[in-house]
Parts: sequence; C-alpha cells; structure tokens
Amino acid sequence: ADPGTPVLDKAGNVYGTTGYGGTKNYGTVWKLTPVTKGKKKGTWTEKILYSFKGKKDGIGPYSNDGALVFDEAGNIYGTTQGGGGHNDGTVFELAVSGTSYKEKVLWSFNGTDGTQPRCSLILDTGNLYGTTDEGGSNGDGVVFEVTP
Repeated sequence: ADPGTPVLDKAGNVYGTTGYGGTKNYGTVWKLTPVTKGKKKGTWTEKILYSFKGKKDGIGPYSNDGALVFDEAGNIYGTTQGGGGHNDGTVFELAVSGTSYKEKVLWSFNGTDGTQPRCSLILDTGNLYGTTDEGGSNGDGVVFEVTP
C-alpha cells in the first residue's frame, strides 16, 4: 500500500500514514517533530499517533492522491481503504486528548454507499467530503459527505 502524502501543521511537524505496520500491521498515523536544539538539532523525532487494529477501526489508512486533514482544534481526519463494519473502508477522526489522540470511526462504508475511500478529504464548515474508488449504484465510486 502506498503511503499518503505527508502534511505539515502550523508548528512545522510532519504527519502521514502507513498502509501497513503498527502493532497489528494494519497501518499507522505518524508524526515527525523537528529537533531544534541540542546535539540532535536538524534531526527528527518520530511518534506513532495511532496504530489501526483491523476490521473494527480500519485497515490501510492511505490516500492515492491526498493526505490527512486537520480542523482548527488539531483533530486529524483521514480514510482507510478497508476495515469497518463491512470491510469497505472508513472515515476516521483522531481527536486530540491531552498529549495523545483518541480514534473514532465517523463512517463505515458498506459498498452501496461506496468502498475503498482512498482520496484526500476536504474539510469545509465542519463537514468532510471525499470520493471512493468503487461501490455505489454503478460500482464506479461515489462522492460522499460525512458530518463529524
């Protein structure tokens, strides 16, 4: 699985996903923080923000053409190509919880409403928009809206 395109936050941290790896090998969301002082200045510190567990919360969080998105509070949104209740993918949120994140599945695709959402999400006035590669009434994918 191809990784999603990395994104920067306002502080210069880099975020991204892996389609595999993590505690169960179902993918991760990661963060790289630049080291700006001391002997390791100019290097990066890595932190795994979330390791996907499988069918329940998603499998393969990556985008063919896009990346994670953030809201004003710093919550992170993305998609998984598989997993969820019907194994057709999910839209997830990593909500800021102190210094860590809590994962929540916002939508679990069922084939009829799309499958394999590998797109970059668009966040607009609190709603998330995206597309799926397959599924829908003709099997050719759908455009979707999810309200967190």
